Amino acid sequence: MPLLTVLSRDSQLHFGLRGAIGGDVRVAATRSWDRLSQLVRERPVTGIVIDSAALPSLDDADDTLRALRTNFPSVGTLLIARSDVRPNSIVRLGRAGLTGLT
Repeated sequence: MPLLTVLSRDSQLHFGLRGAIGGDVRVAATRSWDRLSQLVRERPVTGIVIDSAALPSLDDADDTLRALRTNFPSVGTLLIARSDVRPNSIVRLGRAGLTGLT
């Protein structure tokens, strides 16, 4: 059964994803990078959703994201960028390995 891990402090996002995905996909919600990393290491995670509001700073997140993408290249990653995200932060995340940024 596919497992989607969601990093967000927004419980509405967790519930919204669960409702939108439905089917046989399990959703594991977490509020910290440490817990997200632990879930990816210990469970067969299919995809990760990262809410930009859950990051301490997008400028500081690029090294962590780069390590995550390098160590787990088969895990799909989706960033939900809130309206307050600066465009240069998105560019930095692209350099860290997050693809498909628009």
